[in-house]
Amino acid sequence: MNWDIVEQLEARSSARRKPALDREHDLLNARYAGQYVAYLDHWDEYELMRQVLAATPDRAEFERVLALLKASNGRVKGAAVPPAEPLPPEPPPVDRRAVYEKLRAMTRKTPAQYAALQQAYDALCEKYPGQDVAFVDEWNGEELTRTVVVAALTCADFQKQLRELPADIRGRVEMTQVPDPNVVECPSVWFE
Repeated sequence: MNWDIVEQLEARSSARRKPALDREHDLLNARYAGQYVAYLDHWDEYELMRQVLAATPDRAEFERVLALLKASNGRVKGAAVPPAEPLPPEPPPVDRRAVYEKLRAMTRKTPAQYAALQQAYDALCEKYPGQDVAFVDEWNGEELTRTVVVAALTCADFQKQLRELPADIRGRVEMTQVPDPNVVECPSVWFE
């Protein structure tokens, strides 16, 4: 992913959104002077509609209400409208590059793990040709244990069996459609 392009697009977008933010900031200052305000911002491209969820002059009450609102919706923001005492600064935003690199490191496979995945896929192709298959993979270091929990020839049977699985297994299931070795698929070509 080219992060320079992402940063350029974000900078251009924030510059185009600035007039709407300034307008809503002025409205907040005019209506809620001296209060603490919890709000949600709803963007329609470059137009902003700010929805005030709570406003109070009592800081302790505001912090309690803000915590409850943030627990139900992580996009809720809080502001101290002057002359109210300023709120502590928000934590810095998460660096997306660092998160992306951590995810890549967590999901990176070794050559031995890739070989184990290929061997498990080959076993599926041999045992379940032309079927829809749901399975659970469990890794022990570089050793893979693949447990097939559902296999069916028709999509309807497959979905029915899948719904009957316990929720904890259903949450860990991976699915694939094993190709039938006796069927050759050719892309369709249209001539005009």
